[in-house]
Amino acid sequence: MNNERVLIVEDEKIIAIDLQRRLERFGYSVVGMAGEGKEAVALALELEPDIILMDIMLAGGMDGVEAAKTIKASKDIPFIFLTAYTDEKTLERAKEVQPYGYILKPFKERELYTTIDIALYKHEMASKLTRQERLFSAILQSINDGIIAVDMDLNVQFMNQIAEDITGAKEFAVQGKNISTFLNLTEPSSNKDVLSNIVGVGEHTTFFHDVTLMNSEGQPLVLDGSITRIHEQANSTDGYLITLRDITELRRLSESLNYQSSHDSLTGLSNREEF
Repeated sequence: MNNERVLIVEDEKIIAIDLQRRLERFGYSVVGMAGEGKEAVALALELEPDIILMDIMLAGGMDGVEAAKTIKASKDIPFIFLTAYTDEKTLERAKEVQPYGYILKPFKERELYTTIDIALYKHEMASKLTRQERLFSAILQSINDGIIAVDMDLNVQFMNQIAEDITGAKEFAVQGKNISTFLNLTEPSSNKDVLSNIVGVGEHTTFFHDVTLMNSEGQPLVLDGSITRIHEQANSTDGYLITLRDITELRRLSESLNYQSSHDSLTGLSNREEF
């Protein structure tokens, strides 16, 4: 027990005091109690507790579901509903704010403790995952290659800014859509799309070079890149990661230098080196 800080939201004062006594016996620290929705929101934003125990039916014009929704819009604080209501309408409203628990009154102390303990653990894990996602997103956005992640059905899950610039498609517009709707990478030798055989990519990354892409302005781009399987488990695939690098300007400069080295600058005819 780490003396987690709890906010109790309960309009029945006697029940709130009894709940405080139970929680403190388990080692929790009750930092505040509220009997109305607006009061609960104000205390939650001021005290920032580790978890909120929220009754659904409260005094005043704001019930527990609305209070939880308002708090969630500003602070990432987990909450558990404590209520005697089990009707379908109340349950559906409660689901919308994604509580970490839903305990029916009357409840046993062990049930309360277990639900709080699991809720705190799940919130900690979710917070770590969110931080990792933000870190990975920042890394993927900062590199110089275009990155596109697709699922097994080749529907777009993620695109970084470089990929948007190369393809001319915006992530929000193509997310969930098949990559073939906006990306066709043509091999100059076979005139085939390199993504047509993406399911054949093995354990190791597959690289492609000098493929052609028509950008949104109808201009051909020359790209290098790779396709890598995203492993979910040892023998299963969760999707594919496609990298794109625009080498159009590099190819143009290379061809220009090759021409200059083999042709006379004045006449444009082949020079001695070319002969």
